[in-house]
Amino acid sequence: MNSTFLSPFGLLPIATQLTTSVITPVYQYTPPNGKVYRLLRPDENPQFGLYAKNVNSIVTAAYHVAWGSHYYKKMDSKYISTCLTYDNARLIEKNNNQANGPIVSIDVTRAPVIMYHVWNAIVRQQLVEKGDDAPTVSNFKKFAEANNEVLLVGTVPPNCVTIEPRITAPNPSVMMGLSPM
Repeated sequence: MNSTFLSPFGLLPIATQLTTSVITPVYQYTPPNGKVYRLLRPDENPQFGLYAKNVNSIVTAAYHVAWGSHYYKKMDSKYISTCLTYDNARLIEKNNNQANGPIVSIDVTRAPVIMYHVWNAIVRQQLVEKGDDAPTVSNFKKFAEANNEVLLVGTVPPNCVTIEPRITAPNPSVMMGLSPM
């Protein structure tokens, strides 16, 4: 949908979300392959679908991205964090000190979810709330951009989730015909 919405931030793209009674201004972008990616926690099982830790949470999007649910306040949220690319999910896996589950792709063309493309500065501006302090807003920007983060709201059914095979980079020494050390 290419209509626009006039907000305090100027003229913005809008998408009418059918799953809510409120028209929500968001940057509506479906990735070219129709998928976003998530590094699962060890307690998540894609056979049962994916869902937020607390669908009734009042935790802000900024707080969720900035601090997650492992921060000192342990505040679960209604958001499911995902990335635009498989490579972004791999980077999160590499930098994560926690135990990890597999990386999955989520078919957002079929999943009944609302997407917030928080990697986009305009979307982030709309999602920052009065209670979000400066460190939270700063981390929100840093992590959202670094991970090309897309927040999902709603439940992702199992038929929209696929476990991705591990893709490993080939050893450059072997590629050049040298024996590995």
